[in-house]
Amino acid sequence: MNVYRHTWIAGWLLLSLLLVWGCEPSDDNNTNPDVQTDAPPPPSNCTSNDECADNQFCSATSGVCEMDGVCKLVEDCAVAGNDYPVDDCEGTIDCIQGQCTMVCATGCSSNDDCAANEYCNGSGVCAADGSCGDVADCSADGNEYDVVSCEGTLVCTNNQCGVDCTVGCSSNDDCAANEYCNGAGSCAPDGSCGALDDCSMDGNNYDVNDCVGNIECAEGQCTMICSTGCSSNDDCAANEYCDGSGACAADGSCMEIADCSTDGNEYDLPACEGSLICADGLCAMDCTGTPEPCADVGGMDFGACEMVLGWAPANGVCTFFSGCGEQGYTFHETQEACEKACGTTPPLQGCGPNNEICNENEYCGYTGSCQLMEKCMVDADCAHPGNLYNKPKCFGIGLCTNGMCDWDCGVAACQNVGGVDFGPCDAEIGWMVVGEACIMVSGCDPKGFETFDTQASCEQQCELGGTTNDGKCFQLGDGADTCDAGWFCDSLSCDIPEGQCVQVPDMCTAIGFLNCGCDGKTYSNECYRIKAGVSKDHDGPCTTSCTQDTDCTPNQWCYNPNPNDGTCIEYKQEGDECGGYPPPGTPIGKCDPGLVCADIPANLPDAKGVCRPPCATDNDCPINQYCGSSTNESVCRDDGTCWLKSDCDIAANAYAAPLCLGYSICDNQNQCGWICGNADCQDVTGIVFGSCTQFLGYAWKDGECKGISGCNDQGYTFFASKAACLSECGGGGGNMQPPDKQD
Repeated sequence: MNVYRHTWIAGWLLLSLLLVWGCEPSDDNNTNPDVQTDAPPPPSNCTSNDECADNQFCSATSGVCEMDGVCKLVEDCAVAGNDYPVDDCEGTIDCIQGQCTMVCATGCSSNDDCAANEYCNGSGVCAADGSCGDVADCSADGNEYDVVSCEGTLVCTNNQCGVDCTVGCSSNDDCAANEYCNGAGSCAPDGSCGALDDCSMDGNNYDVNDCVGNIECAEGQCTMICSTGCSSNDDCAANEYCDGSGACAADGSCMEIADCSTDGNEYDLPACEGSLICADGLCAMDCTGTPEPCADVGGMDFGACEMVLGWAPANGVCTFFSGCGEQGYTFHETQEACEKACGTTPPLQGCGPNNEICNENEYCGYTGSCQLMEKCMVDADCAHPGNLYNKPKCFGIGLCTNGMCDWDCGVAACQNVGGVDFGPCDAEIGWMVVGEACIMVSGCDPKGFETFDTQASCEQQCELGGTTNDGKCFQLGDGADTCDAGWFCDSLSCDIPEGQCVQVPDMCTAIGFLNCGCDGKTYSNECYRIKAGVSKDHDGPCTTSCTQDTDCTPNQWCYNPNPNDGTCIEYKQEGDECGGYPPPGTPIGKCDPGLVCADIPANLPDAKGVCRPPCATDNDCPINQYCGSSTNESVCRDDGTCWLKSDCDIAANAYAAPLCLGYSICDNQNQCGWICGNADCQDVTGIVFGSCTQFLGYAWKDGECKGISGCNDQGYTFFASKAACLSECGGGGGNMQPPDKQD
């Protein structure tokens, strides 16, 4: 058995040796000239394809001639002249084992479907980072690659992304389709950006999310950042504010002009005179020129707010305007002031809102409609110069009785103006007779009626109230006279004790002219002189001159509009009007040094205020007063009075209120009140929020939800949108009333 096994092994080894020997090549085969070889020629140095054979190319990476399809780096596969077959598929060329090869890409819908160092290109296939089918792929999200640092334009060259540093532009015409000329002066793909301003460049067209928000330049792409809802600036991030649509918006942005003056919207403006505008979603100042004081505003839109602006020329006629802001134009307090300053006159014909033409036997009545001659709606119609009827030749007043005009010989200045509409302005016109009392009348235009500077002069001349001795009086010395209590004997001159009884006013305004009193002191006007109980020496300032306050008595200050020729003026006392912007030649109201000029809106430094004692706590105020709010510091106020609604919520401010759930109000007479009802839906009808352009929000007013502007909310609740207001105060488009107004 062992013999047979050894014999078999020996035979197998012999056979193997014979086979190996038979496969060895002979020297004859190596030198046979008839045998051809496929070995490539040795590589040679080159600088272009012209120096290489037909099936070769000059490699840019090695500088020698290489066979077509051969590569050392992937850049060789993109060299012109390197021709080779590739698979018919979507993919990218790569250098694999020295051969240029098409790597077929897989389909994708997002970058998540692709491998690392790949992205989902515009054709919907995974491609290597830095590769491209067109230039749009070079700015695709996830396609990350290095580029040279230069000002230029992204390009897709030989399926590789790069930057062409030579392409500049001065307009979009210099750029290709789907490109625009960016702020750096380079052509860039639509939707791309180097700075936020690029996103608003003309010609940069791109899609954005359908939402309220702000365009931002994020990671080189213009993107709409959707804003979150808000009810106040506290709901928004830093550098954002709550705009008029109830959305958080970037500082300096706007949806409408009112957003540009919204509290919390902080941005820089150029130092120029001009108008605030909302242009391309950004707040800006139009510095192209300040409108002339009498610029015609015909056709201008000042917004849907109810803030009183005043009178201005419109199509050649002084017209009353309200809106959200003045937009740099000049408005006048009265129609008369507008016509005087701007040289315009009211239309000779045309009456009422429809500008209808009255017939020859008609005139345009004060109620805004054409009336027949002799007919009337109010007493003022009977004094209308166009209403021609049989009048006696005497000085008197027109009276409207049962729709017919009559003329009463008497004092025209004492005509009853009850029922006359003097316009929606808040300006004080003067003291007039309303019914059987003298009251301060406010409005836009006195409409030809005569007014009085003081309540006392109105009551004296019109014989409303007065003394038991028919107004005649005598001064008895040491401040005593023959008038009733609360009245003062105003003598005919400083040397004659006989005079007329006039009522001593409780407070005075800045209306009027300087009076020199018999005590040698100069008073701001007749009202302040009578309040001090001093007869008049003459109109105008006293001759006492001063150059500084120390030249005057302790209760006076030196009014010196002309250097070295001033006049000593009495300080205003508690409750007197102060500040303001008086007519030329009239001193500004100046409070006693122990008082402050309070109640002046922060944005209207030229507005009038009231002299009040300052305070830090309620203990600083006398009994029946509390420490309330004011412009810059707290002041003492009488219980039950207010400047802002928040004053009515101070515990020390005692006033009568019903026992019910509700909310406080501060009415137009600066008196606190209490409304029973829904505290979240407060009726602001009749509440004045100031003449500022700041948009406060939506609130219930005049039976519906309205957008309101003003200086501050005074503690009332405002809603960010009209829909939110209607939801809380009653839906149905405002047909339902808030709880405190329901039957």
